Amino acid sequence: MNLDEKIMNLNENIMNLDEKIMNLNENIMNLDEKIMNLNENIMNLDEKIMNLNENIMNLDEKIMNLNENIMNLDEKIMNLNENIMNLDEKIMNLNENIMNLNEKIMNLNEIIMNLNKEIMNLNENIMNLNKEIMKVNEKIMNLNKNFMNLNKKIMNLNRFIDNSDPKTFDGRKNFFNENNSEFGSFNSFTIMAFFIWMTKHMICKYYFYKY
Repeated sequence: MNLDEKIMNLNENIMNLDEKIMNLNENIMNLDEKIMNLNENIMNLDEKIMNLNENIMNLDEKIMNLNENIMNLDEKIMNLNENIMNLDEKIMNLNENIMNLNEKIMNLNEIIMNLNKEIMNLNENIMNLNKEIMKVNEKIMNLNKNFMNLNKKIMNLNRFIDNSDPKTFDGRKNFFNENNSEFGSFNSFTIMAFFIWMTKHMICKYYFYKY
C-alpha cells in the first residue's frame, strides 16, 4: 500500500472518528438531558416522599385517635354490658312480680266468681221477695179497695144521718154528738177517719210481718 492510500485510509478513519465523536457528544447531551430529567424526577420523588411522610404522620395521628376512640368504645361497651346485666336482673324481678300479680288475679277471679254466685243467689232471693211483695201489694190494694168501699159506706151513712136529723145543720147534734157540742158533725167525722186509719195501719202492719 502506498502512502496516499494510507493517508486516505487515515482520513477516512479520522472522519469516522469524528462522526463517532459527534455521536458520542450527542449521546452525552442526551445523557445530560436524561440526568436532568432524572434529577427532576428525584426532586419530585423527594417531594412525594415528604408528602407521604406527612400523610403517614397524619395517619399515625388518626390511628392514635382511632385507638383512643376504640378504648372509649370498649369502656362504653363495658358500661352497656353492665347496664344490660342490671336490666336482666330488673326483668327477672318484674317477671317474678308479674307471676305474683297473676296469682293474685287468679285468687281475685275466684273470689269474684264466688261473689257472683252469692249475688246470683241474692238476686234469686230478691226476685222471690219481690214476688212476695207483689202478693202483699196485691192484698194491700184489695184492702185499700175494701177501705175505700167502707169509707164510701161511712160517708153515705153520715150523709144519711145528717139528712135525717134536722139539728145537724146547726152543729149541735148527730150520731156521735151525744152532748150536743158545737161542730159535732166535724168532730164525729174526724174521729171516724182516725179510727179507719188506725185500723188500716194495724192490718197493713200485720200483713207485712206475716209475709
